[in-house]
Amino acid sequence: MKKILVLLLALTLVLSLASCKKCKEHIDADDDYLCDNCGENFDDGDEGGELPPPTGHKVTFSVKLDDGTALSGVKFTLHRGETVYATLESDANGMAEVTLENLAYSVDYDYDSLPELCIPDTFGIKIEEGKDSYELVIVNNTPDGSMGKPFIVVENETAVTISAGETMHYHYRGSSTRFLSVDNAGITVNYNGESYVFNHGDEPVLIKPEIGESTYLSLTNTTEGEISCILSMIAPLGSSENPISLTENGTSVTVNCETIVFYSFTVTKSGTLTLTSDDERSSISVAKVLENDVPVISQTEGTAPATMDVVEGDVITIGVSALEGGKNDPFDVEISFTISITE
Repeated sequence: MKKILVLLLALTLVLSLASCKKCKEHIDADDDYLCDNCGENFDDGDEGGELPPPTGHKVTFSVKLDDGTALSGVKFTLHRGETVYATLESDANGMAEVTLENLAYSVDYDYDSLPELCIPDTFGIKIEEGKDSYELVIVNNTPDGSMGKPFIVVENETAVTISAGETMHYHYRGSSTRFLSVDNAGITVNYNGESYVFNHGDEPVLIKPEIGESTYLSLTNTTEGEISCILSMIAPLGSSENPISLTENGTSVTVNCETIVFYSFTVTKSGTLTLTSDDERSSISVAKVLENDVPVISQTEGTAPATMDVVEGDVITIGVSALEGGKNDPFDVEISFTISITE
């Protein structure tokens, strides 16, 4: 998870350096790793040219979070082009000391040495005569419930505690439909510009993110005391994340030819599982995941059977869809299927 986040943040940084909203084109004529026009971090990769006289002095780097907290154990290098001038690590007080020539240096970090969810904000340092201390700032992206750093909603149900009068912000990263509700009437939920208060028996609110868009929620405690509640973001029944549990070996489902209905079936005995449908318009997949996370999938269309070797306790996922619509309705089709296991 940490490596994926670092890669995404690094990609965002590269894209931000490639273009600039404040100027038409980045220029770094003085090789200080900052755009001469707008001050953005920028490295043109050309650190050749004539170097200043080889003078220098002892300098101290202070590595700290954006809130001022000192960071120990952060590893970084100072270089110009491919020439590395220093490889350093911050001590228990977040400090690192080295003697350097009075030049501009690019700063590279060992991302594994940074705290989780933290990324560097300083990528270039210009050592100047008469200045012996420099800061390397690391941005802490740990969610805290603020608008800028909302908590991440990753589970179907999230426990929430909100102080009196406080507003907490949440971010749903998924792209699939959810039903939103909160089990306490003292909480007001703001979503997409609308406010909702959920009383007992109220229908949940449909959350349907647009592709590529983020979903932000804010929860406000309107009471005079602290409230603990459950924020529910439940996938629709029959979706891949919330499959319908099968307790019998046969069932029927009305499916739309643009969607798939998912079922979950727990195998009762070892043998060969066979799943069949009596409808030529059916498209059915049967899948299970092995201990090494490798999926086993059997697919079929029409009345041809789908088979799979199973053992007692296996959890099987069944996806049912229609190849074409019905006579009276161009989309909805009722499909029956049966499951059998032979030893």
